[in-house]
Amino acid sequence: MKKTIILFLFSILYFSNTVKAQFIQGFGLTGGLTYCNQKLKIDSTGDALKYKYRFGGNTSIFVEYINHPYVHMVTELQFNQKGARDKITNTRYRVNYFSFNNFVKLRQELYDVTPYILAGPRIEYHFNSAPRLPYKLFHLTASIGTGIEFLYWKAWVPFVEAHWNPDVMKAYRDDFYTRRHNAYELRVGIKYVPRKAANCPKVYVK
Repeated sequence: MKKTIILFLFSILYFSNTVKAQFIQGFGLTGGLTYCNQKLKIDSTGDALKYKYRFGGNTSIFVEYINHPYVHMVTELQFNQKGARDKITNTRYRVNYFSFNNFVKLRQELYDVTPYILAGPRIEYHFNSAPRLPYKLFHLTASIGTGIEFLYWKAWVPFVEAHWNPDVMKAYRDDFYTRRHNAYELRVGIKYVPRKAANCPKVYVK
């Protein structure tokens, strides 16, 4: 009976550690540039006006999970600087967001690199803006991207990726017109990959 209990407890401990190690595929951070503009649409006439692109920055922390050779999930918290530039008045619109992003990651691991594509929604929270305008507090955007990981070190995986991030919902609306963002991102990042669970060691019970 004592031997059975010891073996059972050891099996539960090993199984829980294995599941945890296999489910979490990595975590890390990114940083990069955001290239964004705005499209205005006047409600009364239906006319549209596009502002010029402007540069901002972005940074995020993320976790990658699901143990599958070709499909992973990525969840991240991101800070992103969006906005646009009005060439006529020389006004620069800066709109800062915190966002909660969830991507499906389709990947193909090769000998020393892993190319992949990403797609999924982002829920964006309007943090502040300049000039101050009543942007929506929350709105939904989409994201489609591609990237490549470099498998030169076992635990640390550098990567570079690019995203297209258009607004699905209007970012701004008043009685006269609406605004939507259209953004492109270039990111570099580093991912830490936990060591895979080893094979179960032999257990000797006297």
